[in-house]
Amino acid sequence: MSKVNHEFFGEINTEEGVDEQFGEKLDDVRVLWEEEYNGIMTTLWYDSGYEFKVEVLDTFAEFLRNSENYFEKAREALKCYLKVDDEYIVFHKEELELDISNEICEFVEQMKIEAISLWAGENLISVDFMINPAVFMKKVIKEFWNVLKSEYENEYKENIFKNYSQTEHVLENFRTYLKDLFLKYPSNVDIVCVLASVELELRYEKNAIKLLEDFVLKYNEVINDVDKARIYTNLGFYYEADKKQDEYLLKADKLNSPFIETYKGLALTSFSNYERNKTIEDLDNSLMYFEKALKITKDYEIQFGYAVCLFEMKEYQKAKVIFEKLLSEYPDRMRLLLCTAYCEVYLGNKEEAIYYLKKVEVGQDEKYYLTTDDIADYQVFEAYYVLGEYDLFLEECEKVILDYYFADWEHYYYTLWLKNKYEKFYECVSKYKNDILKNIEETKVDDDFSCEEEKQDYIKSYEEDLEKLITMSNKIQNENYKPIIKLELYPEYGCFLVDCIRHNF
Repeated sequence: MSKVNHEFFGEINTEEGVDEQFGEKLDDVRVLWEEEYNGIMTTLWYDSGYEFKVEVLDTFAEFLRNSENYFEKAREALKCYLKVDDEYIVFHKEELELDISNEICEFVEQMKIEAISLWAGENLISVDFMINPAVFMKKVIKEFWNVLKSEYENEYKENIFKNYSQTEHVLENFRTYLKDLFLKYPSNVDIVCVLASVELELRYEKNAIKLLEDFVLKYNEVINDVDKARIYTNLGFYYEADKKQDEYLLKADKLNSPFIETYKGLALTSFSNYERNKTIEDLDNSLMYFEKALKITKDYEIQFGYAVCLFEMKEYQKAKVIFEKLLSEYPDRMRLLLCTAYCEVYLGNKEEAIYYLKKVEVGQDEKYYLTTDDIADYQVFEAYYVLGEYDLFLEECEKVILDYYFADWEHYYYTLWLKNKYEKFYECVSKYKNDILKNIEETKVDDDFSCEEEKQDYIKSYEEDLEKLITMSNKIQNENYKPIIKLELYPEYGCFLVDCIRHNF
């Protein structure tokens, strides 16, 4: 009997196996079946020196289907063995130089199952438990960094990233430590990824990129898809505002990256492209990647970004539901109040919109820390303009008008004219007209330009500003021209580096 069909293993050929190379190398020992089962490489072996019994395949299949129960029994057996003979612990500490506990239970918990071997004929199952230095390395690196970090913060009483000139020597020490480790373990993904992050903090972005690109090229056949996705995501972050950014992030996505940073990065870069090009395809992509990210985590930034995409798609009711949900979790968060107000504006709910707008305090939200938690005053009063609440709009404008160059504030001039504030209208137009003319004359006699061409470019720019001002003024006075303002939202453009020592370490 050379061929067997089994419901779990499929077709088994005891004469040839699945790889003739094994037959050549190991004489009569063949690989009959080999797959990654539940993330563990599992191999069915057969030695033709033994009788092959079909029934043993059922036993092997039952073992794999219920492997977790058997693994627990194996771990208990291992604990009992190590109480008698701790040589395996000594090996990991001395030969592999791992900083691990002597405590048996803790040691066993750190062990991972690397492979399962099913021996048909011998009717034997072997499970390989070990602590891989590669698996353990990130913990070792993190412990070293935490010591450096604690020493610094105890001495200076401040966050380690607050003062670069003071932190630089600490980062240099960390880099030296990682480089030494990298010489010992040149194929370790944890080391190279953290080292690249340190290079970035030391402002050597090109070093970070070269490290990872050289690494993934050299070990492409060795590292798994998860590690490749990790490296590609990091490279996507390092290639900020470069076409390679999208290329690397998409590579990670294609590998079904398990990292939230991959999809956060793709969502943010897509939205950035949308802001720049105003293409609906980019907005669709951003929404799609935020949706992917939400399958991994429901954290604030991801939910917020998803809602922002819905808002930009004019799905105001759907966006509002999410903003209100987040508002219940983060009470009186100014950005959420503003976003909810914007949704109410476009839903035609004027009273509700004004209610939320009145609650918004401009500036940095004292209770929260993200960049989106910093509210600009114009983000509030422009909403009043869109609502048609022109008195409120002018009232808010007048509070901050001196802080702005508002020669191109068409909606402000329109409102002045609409509310019969003609004197103020003419005063503003005249002021900026005279300012522009003065700038032109001063530029003509200015000798600080590198060349005449540069000077003429400046003069031309001022002349264009003057023409725009006059055209806008005439249109408002004579053509019933009403400027259109679009209220816009944007996501939190935060870090999406998987191995960021600043945010993820």
